[in-house]
Amino acid sequence: MPQARVSHFVIMLNGRGIPLSNEMSGQHKFTIRSGNVYADLGFAEPEIELAKADLALRIGATIHVRRLTQKRAATILGIDQSALSGLLRGRLGAYAVDDLEQMLTKLDTGRSLER
Repeated sequence: MPQARVSHFVIMLNGRGIPLSNEMSGQHKFTIRSGNVYADLGFAEPEIELAKADLALRIGATIHVRRLTQKRAATILGIDQSALSGLLRGRLGAYAVDDLEQMLTKLDTGRSLER
């Protein structure tokens, strides 16, 4: 992927970084990644954090597709608008995976109830 001012290139192959070249410094650099940013950052339960982030993205996408305001979406979800804003900004510590799954279900169910 092209990026501005990249001084080295890395090929991702099975989650392992393989250096191609670094013409600017003559040094080779590589990055080893697990495929889960939360594991890479050392979170205690990276799989749960990744699942929560995925659900929050799906909640945000559903709100966007349905063209809901945060206020209306918060009403459907039974939370206040500031809590929804935090959730959409990635503040997920207060929520369990089950909570987020229920919110996504409420948004999907709310669609049929509003018609």
